[in-house]
Amino acid sequence: MLSQKKGILQAWAYWWKGYSYSRLGSIFLSGPINDAPANGTTNGNFVDHDKLIAEANSNFDKAATVLATLTENADYDQVFQAIVPNFNINQQIITPAMWIRQIHTFEARNYLANHKVANMTADDWNTVSSLASTGMVLGDNSFMFGMAPGGVNDLSSAQNLIFVFHPFALHTPTNAFTWVSERLIQDYQPGDNRFTKNFGLYPGGPTVNVRSRGIQFGTRYAPINIEDGGSYASDAHLGAISIGATWEENNLMIAEAKIRSGSDIDGGLALIDQVRTAQSAGLAPIAGTGLTQDQAIEQLRSERRVGLYLRGLAFYDARRWGVTAPAANGGGRANANILVPGNLLVPPGSTTVPPATILPCFIDYDFVDYWDVPQNELDFNAAASGSAPVKN
Repeated sequence: MLSQKKGILQAWAYWWKGYSYSRLGSIFLSGPINDAPANGTTNGNFVDHDKLIAEANSNFDKAATVLATLTENADYDQVFQAIVPNFNINQQIITPAMWIRQIHTFEARNYLANHKVANMTADDWNTVSSLASTGMVLGDNSFMFGMAPGGVNDLSSAQNLIFVFHPFALHTPTNAFTWVSERLIQDYQPGDNRFTKNFGLYPGGPTVNVRSRGIQFGTRYAPINIEDGGSYASDAHLGAISIGATWEENNLMIAEAKIRSGSDIDGGLALIDQVRTAQSAGLAPIAGTGLTQDQAIEQLRSERRVGLYLRGLAFYDARRWGVTAPAANGGGRANANILVPGNLLVPPGSTTVPPATILPCFIDYDFVDYWDVPQNELDFNAAASGSAPVKN
């Protein structure tokens, strides 16, 4: 029992370190690696994001090594449920084998998220496929939080955590926080049950130029409350959201490798079909329909946007696909739906303001690939001499 408990605690600690360094390395230009005990010790030696990802994978590997020595039994289940917070909905048991597969999926993500598709070679796609081939399978549990059926273990509504995690927090017309993107709605395939289940027209009608942020934030849609049958959120609750990797992500990574490498386009489409079936999308199969590689890539792009919604992957995808690059370098998004306010559509010589209208536009995002280290980090932990750059 003692060795079992010690092993779970070690795996839990290594997993979270792997998770944290993965997030840091996939978002920020650089960061410190600090293995000092939690005694307030800082480390000003900032290393570049690639080294942070290497540190993440190293900790994941250590967790997997420990997990390989454990056996799922009554003692394992007892300790697991004791140390894993209630945000893991219903405290579903993640067996050692499931946990190891989740780690492999996360390592495949780390590789894919930090490589531009335009620069990937056949060897790169083989690496993604190899990592994901030992990743999660249908039925594996993942670390999750939010509202389970019946509201069980709903951390999202406790202690105002709804404001921390909630993607639609306070989306009512009178107390709005964030809105459903028209580009997300655009990415659903016609007839997708996941759209009709989760989104409806905004109660107050189309909302443009939300909080003066720009017309790209306008929307016609709002999420259907989870209490009313939706999957994602309401004003008080968050739906079941994965913290770690999932089987769907693993499937779609293998699918992308097959499609983009050209090695097995139909096999990749079949994996997309599997995800849609598992999520009850109700869409006709696309494997075996003669899609070209470009058409298959578009199906893959759409499915990652929809099937992996709220998994924390959208920015990684936009970056690696080149969408966030300047338009002059081939970036941006063409034919992107924008809700244009009527005052911008008044015909010459007319005083009649038409209603807000959806127009296809080109969006030039022009984002940096990796964000600057936040200034509040540098205020308390300045970069030491010789550190990797902390600002673009």
